[in-house]
Amino acid sequence: MTDENIESVEMNGAKAELLGNDTYSHRMLLDNGENVIEITATDKAGNKTTKNITVFAKFEGPVIEKLTPQEDHYLDTGESVKITMV
Repeated sequence: MTDENIESVEMNGAKAELLGNDTYSHRMLLDNGENVIEITATDKAGNKTTKNITVFAKFEGPVIEKLTPQEDHYLDTGESVKITMV
């Protein structure tokens, strides 16, 4: 967000840091799934504008299925085992 008249920016109620060139940043933790982020900009006259954006986060890893071998194998030097999965 850029505007020379912006006094401050908040994201979900926390003050965003001015990085320079009228660019603001704020780190936040996201929940798995849908996250609504409320951004409020206040100008030097005290006027406020609020916008909401939705960010979707997916933290689950891939599912490994049909892994073979299904039990532990102990190998001696020089032996090998083939591992497959879908």
